[in-house]
Amino acid sequence: MLAILTAHGEVSLVLPISLLLGGLLLIAAEFFLPTIVLGFIGAVVSFTGIYLSAEAGGGVGLLFAAVFVVIFILEFVAFRRLLPQTGVGRSLTNASSNDGSAVPSPAALAPYVGKTAVATTVLAPSRWKAACLKPSPSTALRSAALP
Repeated sequence: MLAILTAHGEVSLVLPISLLLGGLLLIAAEFFLPTIVLGFIGAVVSFTGIYLSAEAGGGVGLLFAAVFVVIFILEFVAFRRLLPQTGVGRSLTNASSNDGSAVPSPAALAPYVGKTAVATTVLAPSRWKAACLKPSPSTALRSAALP
């Protein structure tokens, strides 16, 4: 193991703390600069800091891991609340409302209820080919039997 000792023989936590905080900063930057690289490097750097902190004792390593989890959760919550307010967040999210524009209200369709119309397109899923739509003898018989 890599021992980081002070002049008095104690384990120094300066490097693990700085690695943990640096990794968390990289992960925070990942939220606003969407690339996989910064988040991955931030996770590796943070886990290295947690690993090095374990040289001071298992309790210190667990404390570093708990700090990492708590700060990561706080970063995620802040990201979810702050992102829609930034320019990048507004371009990534749809804040507009589609009330009534995607599907007309039933009152707007009331004049058409019970009316007969002619379809101008083939009312079939888009992946169907024209060959699939040719009537077979069985479909011709069924359609002829309809009133």
